[in-house]
Amino acid sequence: MKSICYKSGFTLPGIVWLLLILMVSVSLVFWIVKIETPRGELSSFTYYSVSGPKNFIPEKGKYKIIILFSINCPYCMQYLARLNRMQEKLPDVQYGLFTTDKTFFTSSIYESCILLRQDSRFAIGILDVSTAYTCFGDPPLPVTFIYDGEHIYVHSLRGDRDVRELLKWIPANHKQHERKGVGNE
Repeated sequence: MKSICYKSGFTLPGIVWLLLILMVSVSLVFWIVKIETPRGELSSFTYYSVSGPKNFIPEKGKYKIIILFSINCPYCMQYLARLNRMQEKLPDVQYGLFTTDKTFFTSSIYESCILLRQDSRFAIGILDVSTAYTCFGDPPLPVTFIYDGEHIYVHSLRGDRDVRELLKWIPANHKQHERKGVGNE
């Protein structure tokens, strides 16, 4: 190998630097992938609602859909508006709508999501930045995380999504999903 490297113009220090750069690049890729992927299992966490701190406690046996958004993101606002419009057609799962923006409760976006605010399936609030990072990594917004009935991570949908895309990830035998006929082609 030494003669092949020397014939192609590489010196020993050059080869060492090349290998070092390659190892750092591979490590960086693994680190980025690890950051953008949430932990494998959803556990309870604290968030702030209009009435103060509350705990999001995942219900056993129910799918969970957690949506992280920013009030400065036009895609997020379109997504929330669609969720609000289709609220009655959504399957009976546990929902969480969270942002890290401290002005969320005084925004017109919060005021316009009347149906979502009145629906007991939805936990809506502000996450502390460290909680968002610990539980969900550092994803680009908006992002939707889907967890199964055992709180295990199933899939994530990034960016602006149609609500029907959510329904593809909920099992077809889910009672509420079947009864309302949403997403059944």
